[in-house]
Amino acid sequence: MSPTRLPLLLQTFVFFSCLVCYLKTGYAKEPNKHIFLVTSLLPSSRLLPFAPVRAKRPSPDCLSSFQELQELGQRWFEQSKAISTPTEAGSVFNGQSDYLIKVGIGSPKQEVYVVMDTGSAIFWTQCEPCTGNCYKQVDPIYDSSRSLKYRAISCSSSLFDSLSNAGLEQGCENNKCTYRAEYGDATSSSGYLSIERLTIRSASGRSTIAVNSILFGCGQNNTDILDTESGVMGLDRSPLSFVSQTTRLFQNYFSYCLPTSISTTGYLTFGKTDEIKNKYIKYTPITTSASDSQFYDIEINGLSVAGQKLNIPSTVFTSSGGVGIIDSGTAFTLLPSSAYTALRTAFRRQMTSYKLTRTPDLDTSTTIYPIITVAMSPTRLPLLLQTFVFFSCLVCYLKTGYAKEPNRHIFSVTSLLPSTTVCTRSSKVYNKASLELVNKHGPCTVRKQSNENTLSLSQILGRDRARIAYLHSRRSKNLARDGFQQSKAISTPTEAGSVVNGQSDYLVKVGIGSPKQEVYVVMDTGSAIFWTQCEPCTGNCYKQVDPIYDSSLSLKYRAISCSSSLCDSLSNSGLEQGCENNKCTYRAEYGDATSSSGYLSIERLTIRSASGRSTIAVNSILFGCGQNNTDILDTESGVMGLDRSPLSFVSQTTRLFQNYFSYCLPTSISTTGYLTFGKTDEIKNKYIKYTPITTSASDSQFYDIEINGLSVAGQKLNISSTVFTSSGGVGIIDSGTAFTLLPSAAYTALRTAFRRQMTNYKLTRTPDLDTCYNFTGVNSVSIPSVSIFFKGGIELPLQPENIMTVVTSPSKVCLAFIPTDGSDGINFILGNIQQLGMEVVYDVSGGQIGFRPGACN
Repeated sequence: MSPTRLPLLLQTFVFFSCLVCYLKTGYAKEPNKHIFLVTSLLPSSRLLPFAPVRAKRPSPDCLSSFQELQELGQRWFEQSKAISTPTEAGSVFNGQSDYLIKVGIGSPKQEVYVVMDTGSAIFWTQCEPCTGNCYKQVDPIYDSSRSLKYRAISCSSSLFDSLSNAGLEQGCENNKCTYRAEYGDATSSSGYLSIERLTIRSASGRSTIAVNSILFGCGQNNTDILDTESGVMGLDRSPLSFVSQTTRLFQNYFSYCLPTSISTTGYLTFGKTDEIKNKYIKYTPITTSASDSQFYDIEINGLSVAGQKLNIPSTVFTSSGGVGIIDSGTAFTLLPSSAYTALRTAFRRQMTSYKLTRTPDLDTSTTIYPIITVAMSPTRLPLLLQTFVFFSCLVCYLKTGYAKEPNRHIFSVTSLLPSTTVCTRSSKVYNKASLELVNKHGPCTVRKQSNENTLSLSQILGRDRARIAYLHSRRSKNLARDGFQQSKAISTPTEAGSVVNGQSDYLVKVGIGSPKQEVYVVMDTGSAIFWTQCEPCTGNCYKQVDPIYDSSLSLKYRAISCSSSLCDSLSNSGLEQGCENNKCTYRAEYGDATSSSGYLSIERLTIRSASGRSTIAVNSILFGCGQNNTDILDTESGVMGLDRSPLSFVSQTTRLFQNYFSYCLPTSISTTGYLTFGKTDEIKNKYIKYTPITTSASDSQFYDIEINGLSVAGQKLNISSTVFTSSGGVGIIDSGTAFTLLPSAAYTALRTAFRRQMTNYKLTRTPDLDTCYNFTGVNSVSIPSVSIFFKGGIELPLQPENIMTVVTSPSKVCLAFIPTDGSDGINFILGNIQQLGMEVVYDVSGGQIGFRPGACN
């Protein structure tokens, strides 16, 4: 060695000459390769020394890796909590666990283990005395009554607003400020926003820092699917996070090292460390301000494998307004499809000496690995091997169990079939005015019903066409009773023995009267009036599933007189009005032979949130007290009209909800969706893609939108944009039409391109649908991607459940579009099948309709 040469002892030489870059993980190094023993990835299950950051052992009862993959998209828009990710039987995955830290809370301190999470806001822990539900955790539960420093925040305190500023639900109970936090894995916590002392003990145990007056959640009602950790330490950029609250002490600076296996420890450090060490850190900028995003947003612009940078345009990582996030609680790294494909291809090319296999969830499981590097402006970051193993196996499962190849969907036919006995409830509830939305034929409604009156596919399509005709009649303001009828969200059962999702009435439960009487009504964006069957019934009331609302039991009920100016709101909303015994009367008729007539009245309407934790009472709502009613299915109580007419619930609640509502239609009859009134979290709203409503409410009471293109398998079809607007035709988005209606020329182009991509499967048809496939005996189906393009350059990518519908499983799975010649004046209707599983936003005051795919669960 310069400046001298030393004779080496044999033992030293053996070690020196054999050493190849073993630094800490047991991996050797060749140029652009990692060489290692497979056993070096396996942790010890016996040795676990203490450290402030600890990986929790996976439990056989916790979430599967597939379920975690489903949550990747969801974590961006919810309070997120690090979740434990076990694997197939007998295996152990590192890097996919809760990471726990031990802190002291209270004076004298009580020590608890909480999850470190960069994707959530509040620090909370289970709290005695527990007035609600506290699950059984491993450590003793923190007892606020034993602390000299504990203090609950009053509702009048200025600190009350810190919850909403951090994106959390706030409330008031016994003059105590309450919070609620929900997580993607069904964990939740609600309780009192409080102040307490937090004590942090160093990993060495030689020093302690006490932080006074920390705002935290004293959890009174908590759920945890694993019943282990005490709570969560939120470390995001919101005002309530521990990072933000300790700005003066730690200068908004923290770092961590996640342990490489469950048998080792890491650390979490607050405040800047040795500046000599810090100069070797490679930095990339956080690309957003805390006011725009409370997460840690970063931008990736490249990948390399085996020292070769992959040919991926940097725009791939930022297209469609996409953002990048670094998150301690998501296990697998998420990549855009084309970037992942490039990575997988290059990686496999370097691994040809080994046997390729896969799991049901990961498509590349192969023990020399090529080195992978992630390029982030202005730095390049080589990934540790353990992280890379998970990274390289990632497949683009986003939410529904479908794999993704470029411009294709791969799925099992059974994934389109719902359970008829088990209900999976949506975890998405945005605010206090968020109702649970259920398909009336599935197990998610507690209402018992018979299938005797369900309809065939031909009847479903017939009802769709009848609805189209009545939509056109109403638009034309032809108010003659033989030429105009109110349109109603339609019920769409299937052929014998089959299940078709997205073609049913979608029901919400509301309370009417004071005291309230609860009824299920159909949500319908294509009709005006809110009406329900009404006792005392002087005419005909069909036998419904729920008890009929009785106006005589309500203290708030009042019928409108014929001389009232409110009576004219009926004709202004396109409804037939009359007078009987000085009471203003209405009549509404629907395309499926359902009708309602009765008294225009005023009543209190109560909306209870889907979570059941909050209620909003809306006084003086004009509604129809139905005295003569017919319903071909004799099930629901009435209809909630949500169009743009003066009588609709949307228009009547303008001051309260600002002419703004959204919904998510459940993807099957065995899941739930939601209907939300009022604007939600603005951070989430920025990811919504908007297209303009092309008419004013005075010209059309429907939600008119303009389509200008279609694509199949990533290729835009050669369809002139005039095809969608010829003959004066218009486009409508409608919650009550099942199949999407396309102009004949556009449908033909779509059908031709779709069939060209499906030559590996047997083509069949029904009497009504001409592009169906027999998937009998086929385990995995690959179909081309389909997108719809709207005015404003908006692309709406569809998922498999939006593209195909099961008619008779698995022998008839059909393309879920139908053609029209435009003779009825309507060229396009976006039906409810194509709206399944996405949030649809109606910004009526802003004159726009928004879409946020994959945002429902």
